[in-house]
Amino acid sequence: MSVGARPGRAAKRLISEMKDPTALHLQLDKENMDIENANPARRRASADGMSDGGSPRQSLQALWSEAGGSSELPGASNASHEADRLHHRRAASSNIHYGRRGSKDSSTGQRKSPSKHHGGGSRKHRRTARVARQVWLAAFAAFGAAFLISVHVFLYRALFASDGEGEGGIGHQPGRLRQPLRLQPSSSGEHAAKKKQITLAPEDEVARMTLDEARDHRLASLDDRAIDKDQYTIRINTWRRDEQLLLSVDHHASCDGVKEVQVVWCDSENDPPDALVQHPSGKVRVERHEINSLNERFKVLIDPPTLGILSLDDDVLRPCAALDAAFLRWTRHPDRMVGFDARTVVAVDEEGDERKVDGATASSRWKYGYMSTTERSNEYVMTLPRAAFVHRDYLDLYTMALPREMYRFVAENLECEDVAMSVSK
Repeated sequence: MSVGARPGRAAKRLISEMKDPTALHLQLDKENMDIENANPARRRASADGMSDGGSPRQSLQALWSEAGGSSELPGASNASHEADRLHHRRAASSNIHYGRRGSKDSSTGQRKSPSKHHGGGSRKHRRTARVARQVWLAAFAAFGAAFLISVHVFLYRALFASDGEGEGGIGHQPGRLRQPLRLQPSSSGEHAAKKKQITLAPEDEVARMTLDEARDHRLASLDDRAIDKDQYTIRINTWRRDEQLLLSVDHHASCDGVKEVQVVWCDSENDPPDALVQHPSGKVRVERHEINSLNERFKVLIDPPTLGILSLDDDVLRPCAALDAAFLRWTRHPDRMVGFDARTVVAVDEEGDERKVDGATASSRWKYGYMSTTERSNEYVMTLPRAAFVHRDYLDLYTMALPREMYRFVAENLECEDVAMSVSK
């Protein structure tokens, strides 16, 4: 111990480190001798204390009183010391557990442990708030979905419901409008309805050929002209999709095998865009029709320069190499349709089970097979004219010899022209 050290601090250190009472007395005697030798005044005070009958322990009590303000020494027994250590360990563990959320004591600077009751309540409050927020969000999402569904149902009933449906159908709902919404004044709507009823041109009201005459017709040979084996004419059917039409025309007009591109324009209310009429390729011609019908795509008004016709929809894009390969295959079988999309038909018996074509009976009903049915059955009975090569004569046979019931059905329903073309072919 250095000469300038405070006796009170030395006494505290000795009491906290020494557990053996005998060793404690010996060490304290040595410390007192050192202190007295270094400080004559304290040596005289110690001598006065000893002369009064004091003991080293009484001297130690005087030092402890001077250092801590109390004359009572801490217990020197092992049990008391172990109790103090256990108390400090518990306090330390409590500080570690709550150290992150505890506040600091202003006097000692140490972090105080928050109350367990207060911390648990805070966590419970936050958890309750989080659950309530999630419930509100789920309720709002369900309300939004129900609102959107109701809007779609209302629009569907208002726009597509008709009076011809049954009493329990969509067209007859209590408290709802049976007539579709009128987007135009009544006079314009009546004019449009009258115009829509004109589905056949006067020259197409009656067939000009019978089916027997059509079957006996001989197709023009491809050997008469070299161009018929080298190039082909594209006929694109379109309806108010100018951007898609221009994209298709620009692409297909760049193919070397294309001799001419004929656009079947059935929109009598609008003119074709100038970019189409004055196409820079010089291959494009617009064929204007007065009637909007799928039958018009096969009605030739401008004589094509080739016998090979590629019938296309305006949303179909095929690579030039693929078109050339299909055209080469068609030149070997000009009496057939060669295309990229095929469909099949299925026979439905009285029990409602679907059967293949070879399993049909006299009482079977025929059903159109879509792409999924065609791929599953791995067979087809027709080629769709949306992307197919066909002989030019078949277009005339469709218009002139197709039974008028089928011709009128296609015109009024805007569908099934692919089935009708397969029948006429």
